[in-house]
Amino acid sequence: MVQPLRGNVFLFNTSPANSYLIIDEKVIAVDVSTPTVAREMLKFLEKNPRGISRKIDLITATHFHWDHIAGSELLASLSQAKLAFHSYVEHYLTHRQRIQFPPLRKWIKGIFALRHHREVVHLPSFSDLMCSPLAGFPFAPNTLNVSVDFWLEDGQLLPGTTQWHVISTPGHVEDALCLYHRERQIMLTGDTIVNLKGSGELNPFHNDATSLFNSFHRLKAYPVEALYPGHGIPLRGDHLWEEIILCK
Repeated sequence: MVQPLRGNVFLFNTSPANSYLIIDEKVIAVDVSTPTVAREMLKFLEKNPRGISRKIDLITATHFHWDHIAGSELLASLSQAKLAFHSYVEHYLTHRQRIQFPPLRKWIKGIFALRHHREVVHLPSFSDLMCSPLAGFPFAPNTLNVSVDFWLEDGQLLPGTTQWHVISTPGHVEDALCLYHRERQIMLTGDTIVNLKGSGELNPFHNDATSLFNSFHRLKAYPVEALYPGHGIPLRGDHLWEEIILCK
């Protein structure tokens, strides 16, 4: 299912994580969560949404976990789009650091808390699991068969854009980032802020609570009218920051 959102953003929400396609001055795929989503994005563009026939220019992710990058390699191969990740991801791909993953106790506590929210959790298909690259897993070799063209840093613009700003938001993982459109006051929050309970919350699956809280307080300085999370339905309103549930 493809859902049009405010600000020329389209949500693909039938996979483990939300995937977004931005059709703007550049066409940008964000968090391509499975190979199936990669193909769906290409088919969607072939149908000329809103009368626009475009190709994907850039593929990026809010962090390097499997459920946010598993379709990136295939989409890059099929579309010839450039690939961009947070600069910390280079440590994973050169094997200088193991990929960060929240500790097991966080998962046990968090999954138990989500038992009543199955409608916002989608499991990957067997074919997606088998066809995905060995990347984004805590103990995998973390290799990609396509090269990374851009390493993203805090405060820069997404390559080729004039409005989409990169904000580094460590806490869930060190390489977490958000994408912010200043003029439209839209933010893609990845797994820094998710929406599994209805009003949005700081991700309870985190590595560093102090860093996560610091990232949240930094984000609150940005005026927003819409938050597009990595999991759960998008949020809109005038007082979004005040409604976010803070994790313990």
